[in-house]
Order: sequence, then structure tokens, then C-alpha cells
Amino acid sequence: MSSRQLPKPGSYTPRTPLEKHCAYFDRNKDGLLTPWETWEGFRSLGYGIVLTFIGTVAIHLFLSYSTLDTWIPDPFFTVHLRNIHRCKHGSDTSVYERDGSVKPERMDWMFANFAASSSGIVGQSSSSSILTSQKGSQKGLSLMDITRMIYSNRDLWDWSGWIGVMLEWGFLYALAGQDGVIPEEAIRGQYDGTLFYEIEARRRNNQNKMMQ
Repeated sequence: MSSRQLPKPGSYTPRTPLEKHCAYFDRNKDGLLTPWETWEGFRSLGYGIVLTFIGTVAIHLFLSYSTLDTWIPDPFFTVHLRNIHRCKHGSDTSVYERDGSVKPERMDWMFANFAASSSGIVGQSSSSSILTSQKGSQKGLSLMDITRMIYSNRDLWDWSGWIGVMLEWGFLYALAGQDGVIPEEAIRGQYDGTLFYEIEARRRNNQNKMMQ
């Protein structure tokens, strides 16, 4: 019986926005997400020890098994990113399709129905970073908006879905919230993972400037 060969680092290419969202944490780009890589990804984004621990445990404890190609659980709780679409849960925004693609119209609907008006709350110039805010007319989601949206989207008796969506939005708020609002650009950027790369790059630039 031949053993299955592990993919080589750098060999994985994400196919869908959902895979791209998760691929940020796949530090060696082999398509296999380990708990240590997830931990490193959270820390690179600036999360503290407590939130990093909660996020890492939740992701690998609840997502690993669904992404496997076998009925036998992985003792290392590895997440196979090519199958991450199997982990789509209920009570969410339905921005992601079942195959991991994104429905732009659903994202537009989310902001049209729940976004806080931006009159003086949060804004962004076209030349600024995703996370550089200023007074203006940019829409975003406040904690109250997010709470209303979660309540509106929840499915009956879907306890795991409710918990999952609350954790997801809570972590995003901790990462990108500004003056009580998550900017629209940050929310859109997290769906395909571009937000994560920009935040890490900005943090590294700031660290390099401090060392000079």
C-alpha cells in the first residue's frame, strides 16, 4: 500500500475567495493549515495571546474533520484548505456560496440594509490604506449593526452557526474596528484575505521604522 505524498511548500494555489481568505494563515503555502501556522498568522496580525489561543483552538477543533478526505480524524487537527468550503455554516451573511465563491450582490445587500451611515463616523481617501480612516462618507458596520445583522440572519436552533458568526465578526472587529465601526473596505477585504496581507505588511513597516 503506497503512502500519500504530502504537498510541497509553495505548491498550493487558492481557487476561491474563501480559500484565499484562509490561505493567509497557511504560512508555507502547501494547502495544509496546521495549528502552529494559524497561531503564527494571528500573532502576525497583532492579536494578543488570549484571542490567538481562542481562534486557533476554535478553527482546528471545529473545522479540521470536515476538510479531511477520510473518516479517520487527524490527530494534529490539520485543515485541508482545498475542502474548506465544506465548513460553510448556517446563520451567516450568505456572502460565500457553497463552493467558496463570493456573491457580490449579497455583500451589497449587507451594507445597504445594515451599514451605519457614514456621516462623520468613518471614511477613507482613495490613496489611503484600508485601515487609515478619516471623517467622510464611507460606510461601515458598528457593533449595533453587526448585532442586528446576526439576529436577522440566524437560523432556528442553529446554535453552532450563531456562535461561529459571532466569533468571526468579533475577531474582525478586534482587528479592523475604528471608532466603533469596521470600515466597509476592511470588511470587503477580509472576504478574499487581502485585508490580512495589508495589515501584516503595515505592521512590519512600522516595526522596521522603529528599529531604524
